[in-house]
Amino acid sequence: MTAKWFAAIIGGGPAGGALALRLSEAGARILVFDGSHPREKPCGGGFPGSLDQSWPFLRDFPEKRWFQGDRYYTTEKDRTFVLRKQYNSHPQVYVSRRSFDRALLRAAADRGARWVQSHAIHISRSSGRWMILARNGETYTADFLVGADGAKSLVRQIMMGPFAPKDLILAAGCRFPGASLDRLHSVILPGGLAGFLVPGFSFAQAMVAGRPGSPVNRAVLDSFISRHAPFPGKREYFGGLLPMASGPRFFDPPRSDDRTFLIGDAAGFCNAQNGEGLPYAVEGALAAAEALQSGRPGDYEPRWRETFGRELIQGARKAGIKPPDFLMEGAAMLLGRSDALTALAHRVARGTGPQKPLEPWFRVLSRVPREMLFGPSEEL
Repeated sequence: MTAKWFAAIIGGGPAGGALALRLSEAGARILVFDGSHPREKPCGGGFPGSLDQSWPFLRDFPEKRWFQGDRYYTTEKDRTFVLRKQYNSHPQVYVSRRSFDRALLRAAADRGARWVQSHAIHISRSSGRWMILARNGETYTADFLVGADGAKSLVRQIMMGPFAPKDLILAAGCRFPGASLDRLHSVILPGGLAGFLVPGFSFAQAMVAGRPGSPVNRAVLDSFISRHAPFPGKREYFGGLLPMASGPRFFDPPRSDDRTFLIGDAAGFCNAQNGEGLPYAVEGALAAAEALQSGRPGDYEPRWRETFGRELIQGARKAGIKPPDFLMEGAAMLLGRSDALTALAHRVARGTGPQKPLEPWFRVLSRVPREMLFGPSEEL
């Protein structure tokens, strides 16, 4: 016996939960498949403060921490500069993904959505409707199918194939329950890796990340922790894959068709420049909800592109501009001597400063051999 529903959402994170909540509030019959709760995710749980003001669920969610502290940046040669909090105009809100994601799904369920606490294991299409087989043995049918099931998305594989390895990031991390951190810290590590220290809601978090095939492992993570995050007490290790566009053309293919939508990580909605994904997960979900509620599902594609698509494309383009190490180290030396210059550089990097006149110079310098400027043995 099959049950019929308006939309089946595969995945119950912020993207799937936000879509389920918005559609169920409008009276639509919604299914959400997610058998992973309760769980944390390889994510710091950070939302921009602007989303807290515009999204009622986040605004009213009680378990959150506001952060507008210092931001530290350390180069591979251990030069550090700081964006002081008085220059930081981008406050963050941190939540526990364990409690936030579950509360979001429960809110959707309270408004009529059905939460199937089981994973979808097989999806097929027949007579214009989607058929979803869950691990619990039950089969469901729905008019629309939404993939909000992360980097290993089953829906994405059906619609447009899996992510290419070059468009993924492998992350290994550790949480320190009860520890408090008063800064954000980004570190360039050897081997093409990056390390991060993140102030969570009720824990501090350390993470190292790199493209698949790079040396992301427990030993590298423990070395990073001993150097930058020697917190005492309990440790909770985690790992996972995250989408990260390798270039702007990654966003060319559509993320929807007449009966299928991709949102959140399944769509690859992550800013390759700063690693932010949660705001685009929610904004993409709300764009999909508006298209479905209006009865014009084709509106989803232009909606997400107009709302945040340009940011993602620009982020992928900037992430591909890689100044050579001597330029990075020289810049770090200069920025370390001036808070005002650091603030200007941060504005340029985020796209809120005069970046257009500067980008051509970065592109040129990134192609100039080091020896042409400094000679074979010069060191900064």
